[in-house]
Amino acid sequence: MIIKLETRKEWDPHASSFQCLDKPSSHEDTLEDEILLPFPFTNRYVVQRRCYTNNRDNPQLFEKIGCVKTTNKAWIILMEPLEEGSYPTKEGLVRAESASVTLIEELSEKPKRVAIKMTSEVNLKGKIPGWLLQLTVSKDQARGIRRFISAYRENFAPKSQEEK
Repeated sequence: MIIKLETRKEWDPHASSFQCLDKPSSHEDTLEDEILLPFPFTNRYVVQRRCYTNNRDNPQLFEKIGCVKTTNKAWIILMEPLEEGSYPTKEGLVRAESASVTLIEELSEKPKRVAIKMTSEVNLKGKIPGWLLQLTVSKDQARGIRRFISAYRENFAPKSQEEK
């Protein structure tokens, strides 16, 4: 679900537009995302390289990245910003930088539960006072996490016998 661009707007409250610019392999692509920001900010955009896999389809890459072995089904998504100049700039938007690591693991003892570990670093660039940014963005992040979990349950969580 986090890998499928068509479902991104279900869980990401800041997703405005996004496109795949390049797909060099089955587990790697380059994305351009426009980020919606609340008033009084102007929207930003990022260009990121994304690498993603799970421990069932590609266990060697999963281990090479440094993920802990687990018998539960797990996914890893790594995103890093690409240097300015690697792709054309978008007229009228500030290019931000964003990097993140997301690990999603189904819990075998509770199949309807999933553990999500996410680390994200964003530099929105520009002259935004830190206190104002924290005040406006932190509320949206909590909503985004709830949407992410709901979208996961709807699209990927194992179904019970009654739901099948």
